[in-house]
This record gives sequence, structure tokens and C-alpha cells, in this order.
Amino acid sequence: MGWPVSIACAKTHLLSRYDDGEVVHNIEATSTQPGTFASDPDAEYIKRFNLPQKAIECGSGLRRLTAREMAGVFLALRARHYQDIRDLEHADSSYALSRVLFPSYRDACARSIVPFLWRAGQLFNPGEIGHPDSIFDGLAPTISPAVYHTHMAREGVSTHPMSLMKTSERTIGV
Repeated sequence: MGWPVSIACAKTHLLSRYDDGEVVHNIEATSTQPGTFASDPDAEYIKRFNLPQKAIECGSGLRRLTAREMAGVFLALRARHYQDIRDLEHADSSYALSRVLFPSYRDACARSIVPFLWRAGQLFNPGEIGHPDSIFDGLAPTISPAVYHTHMAREGVSTHPMSLMKTSERTIGV
């Protein structure tokens, strides 16, 4: 029919969305009131689901999805089912494909971490780069320096740049 109708995401909630570039209508299909039809504005979904601005800016939330992105959402739903029944192998595969089809879908990104780490544990031995036990040392300094420095201090390791140099490389000021 060619209508500009698709689904849109508000965190894990899905809704129908009409968006012809001039007019936008959100069509809520999950209303529990008999005989009701809801067409709330974006502001209502942002408030109801505590949707951060970053979700909208990155293209994950409250916009009409392409057919490819809808397929990514459906695969993420399948992955979530597999994760719920503890079939992490199929969950990881479904999330991986979901993220190829809809890379900015925040729900798939967040939920795919556990199955991905499970798969890494299957592919690598403890101590090898790639095994889940090796990830903290690689990510922490970049993602959360404060957490990394606190963790390393508990381990008795200084993360001060001067302490990481060999004694012969240190410069002593006068």
C-alpha cells in the first residue's frame, strides 16, 4: 500500500508509527482499556519509558524503522527468548545478526553482552586474549578510568604513568 507506517522503539517497548515526513502519529496497540485507541506524542513515551536523549540521537528510539531494522528488532526478540531459556549459543547468533541489521538498536546491544561473553568463554582458554577474564584489563582504562584505577589499587598495582615506566626511563626534576 506504500503507507509510511512502521514500528518504533521506546527502550524495549514497540509501537506502530505513522511518519510521512510532515505528520507523526504513534499508534499504541497495547492499551488495556476496552474500545480505546491511543496516539500519544513522543514526549509521552520519553516520559513513560524514561527514554534518554542519547537513544533518540543515536537512532535507536522513536523513529520509523526501515524493513532491515525491523528484521533486526525481530531477531533481537528471538535472541531474548533464547537467552530466557538459557540457550546462549542461539541467543548470541541471533543478537549478532540483529546488530548487523540494526547497529544502533540499544536494547540488542545491551542484552547481547552476556551471550557474547559466554561465546568468548567457549572459544578461548582462560588467560588468552579474547577470554572473558581478559576483557576487564583492556576495556576498563578506556571506558571507566576511575573504576579501573580503583580496581588496580585494590590489587596493589599502581596505574600512575610514572610507575609504569622502567626506572631508567624516569626523569627526575631538580
